[in-house]
Amino acid sequence: MTQYFPTAEYLRGVLASAADLVGPGGRVFVGDVRNLRLLRHMRVDIAAQRAGTADPAAVDRAIAWERELVLDPDFFTGVPGFVADLRVKRGRYHNELSRYRYDVVLRRGPASTSDAPVVPWEGLPAYLRERRPSRVRVTGLPNARLSTAGVHPDDLHELGESLGYDAAVTWSGDGDRGELDAVFALPGEDPGQVYRPGRPGRERHNVPAAFQDVNALTRALRGYARERLPEYMVPAAFVPLHELPVAPSGKLDRKALPAPDFAALVTGHRPRTPREAVLCRIYADVLDLPGVGVDDDFFALGGDSIVAIGLLVQARKAGLALSLRDMFRHRTAAALAAVAGTVADRADSQQPVELEPLPDERWAAEVLPLTPLQEGFYFHAYADGDAGGYAIQLAVALTGPLDAAALRGAAQGLLDRHAALRAGFRQRPDGRVVQLVADRVELPWRDVDLSGVLAVAERAAHAAGATGDEAQAAVDAVVEQALRAVAEEERDRPFDLARPPLLRATLVRRDRERHDLLIGFHHIVADGWSVSVLLRELMASYGGAELPAATPYRDYLAWLGGRDRAAATAAWRSTLDGLDEPTRLVADGPPAAPRHGEVRVALPEEVTAGLAARARERGLTLGTVVQGAWGLLLGRLLGRTDVVFGTTVSGRASDVDGVGSLVGLLINTLPVRMRWRPGQSLAGALGALQAERAALLDHQHTGLAELQRMAGLGELFDTIVVLENYPVDGDLADPAGTLRAGVPDYVDTGHYPWRSSCSRGTGWSCGSSTTPPGSTARPYGGSRTGSPACSPRSPPTRTARWRGSTCWSRPSGPRSPARCASCRPPRWWPTSRRRPLSVHTRPP
Repeated sequence: MTQYFPTAEYLRGVLASAADLVGPGGRVFVGDVRNLRLLRHMRVDIAAQRAGTADPAAVDRAIAWERELVLDPDFFTGVPGFVADLRVKRGRYHNELSRYRYDVVLRRGPASTSDAPVVPWEGLPAYLRERRPSRVRVTGLPNARLSTAGVHPDDLHELGESLGYDAAVTWSGDGDRGELDAVFALPGEDPGQVYRPGRPGRERHNVPAAFQDVNALTRALRGYARERLPEYMVPAAFVPLHELPVAPSGKLDRKALPAPDFAALVTGHRPRTPREAVLCRIYADVLDLPGVGVDDDFFALGGDSIVAIGLLVQARKAGLALSLRDMFRHRTAAALAAVAGTVADRADSQQPVELEPLPDERWAAEVLPLTPLQEGFYFHAYADGDAGGYAIQLAVALTGPLDAAALRGAAQGLLDRHAALRAGFRQRPDGRVVQLVADRVELPWRDVDLSGVLAVAERAAHAAGATGDEAQAAVDAVVEQALRAVAEEERDRPFDLARPPLLRATLVRRDRERHDLLIGFHHIVADGWSVSVLLRELMASYGGAELPAATPYRDYLAWLGGRDRAAATAAWRSTLDGLDEPTRLVADGPPAAPRHGEVRVALPEEVTAGLAARARERGLTLGTVVQGAWGLLLGRLLGRTDVVFGTTVSGRASDVDGVGSLVGLLINTLPVRMRWRPGQSLAGALGALQAERAALLDHQHTGLAELQRMAGLGELFDTIVVLENYPVDGDLADPAGTLRAGVPDYVDTGHYPWRSSCSRGTGWSCGSSTTPPGSTARPYGGSRTGSPACSPRSPPTRTARWRGSTCWSRPSGPRSPARCASCRPPRWWPTSRRRPLSVHTRPP
């Protein structure tokens, strides 16, 4: 699996760590290694099979943009502490695995000092039959897998077997066309050094990491430039290079810089109809690319489900009606144009959503029903006696001169603007819960001044003799502690769901140009996407900008009320059919007081980019990979091949005008069922998971309580995986650019015992929080360097490996996995001496 490693240096670090774990005579197997010498042959072969001919420019481009790690056999002869034995794969089948890959066994111990004598290939069978040498070598044999006039590797093995010799077939050290060397040795004889390194100075590896997710890098650079430059100064193209060319003088050689190659990103096939032209333009806009061909795959170009929502919204404005399910089934502009309807064709006959107020509700401007998730939040607030269970607090660092009164006015304007933020919740005598929207409420606002704490801390640091960075660090620590105390005090104030607004703000002053805005709200009124909208509008309103009319939350509720319940029921019954038990990671027992702990794992960007690239190549989204990893891990911990866990969906349907800027609770929590067969390929298991999820895209509005009743098993799961990929604007500023807002830091709680969330910034950051004390479930195995979704032995390619090891947790009861003393992945996976995983644990 070395091709999935980001760099050769990363692989060296892994092998060096493995050397510490392998004793004398021990071995490390490295399989399916792609041969760098044959990379051009492989790319020519692939191009010829796809297009009937191999365009040299396209082949050169494919080699330059190679995304996987490709290694010359000589690479393994220089691994410290090991002796390398390289073998060409056996088998009569002809495919990419047999032609262009090889296996390596790295052995701890001294290298053999002897070598077999070289003899000619001509007459070798007679020589072995008559002379019976203990061992001989033949070199430079043409490879029949790559040449019509050559020797097949299996012919060499069969020749040895027929004459009583063991044959070891490897690459020829000096060959560039896949030539073979073979050593024939009598049974029991040491074959000596089988692979002999080639000429010095040969390239031993490529550098794939720089190009693994170049589209993401290009989008980030273009966005950075647009924030700081006028449009005419934003570069039209970004060209990635391993290194800048330099002249003999050491200066940049501008003439050697390559011209932009837009063909490397897109197919270039032009649209043929007005619909295709509209969709190609929208594709390029939402993906931030200079152009997109009509046959380019949206997800292969870096799109995901959240970006797809933006595409669907723009398509709706252009009069084209599409669904998220359409996006997953028809990924190109050509395919989407063929299935797109018109907005009028798909318009729902939405009935008025407002409810008739009861006599004691006539003060409310609107009386509205709840979404399924709002009903769930309300239930847990009162059934568990914990109305603060879904309270969220975000902290936003503000830098620059600040007018506190103007900021408070802008925040009040958001409350006046969005009805969902002015809602309170009550249960009627008939048992139905409704939300009552007040016409106007005052935003609870608190000002806290920490400038005095700052001054005292500065004096204390000076008195202690601290200077420079040491003094600043001491002062910052004191101020941060005071800020945490204010934040904790705010979080400890519960919300009364019956009394709006379920939102409040605290402005903390550090000094004249440094403030922190703490915004607390109950999850029942807003989701993460809404927070991004609110912060963007807050900064714009603070600067005096005029905001467009807000989309009413009741429009979304009306759309929700018009969904086809019968179709949704049928789809979910099919998904849940045959499920005979819930998936619970935490042992059953009496309710315990909530306790929270967290583990954070920050993956390097090159690892993230490699994961994204591998997923796109197989037609998978990163969401599928994250969910699949969690599902397989649950299966391993519980000893099952049919598991259920929760996930959160955005709920933002493109059928609702203005859904991208709508504020309210639109998300929904739904079960994910994952099934696999022992021995099934990992790609097959993930593909099946994605297909099943895609089939449910039109039915994501169904309530979890209804699904649990449908399954008849009560609570279906106690773990939830959240992919936090909603749009987040970093480094927001007011229109004048004088006040800047950093990326918000979230603190939230929920009732699920185990919650795993993944978000992508410069790299993936995954965290989990546990609720019940004394839980024996430890999916991270107590390791500060362990990956929660990796096999202890190697990255899995088949699901059987997820059940074959006895090192990780095994169930000690029907639902309670026990943890063994050695329950953690080995030190060498997946850390690197250069780029180790950064894990932060916060105890309960």
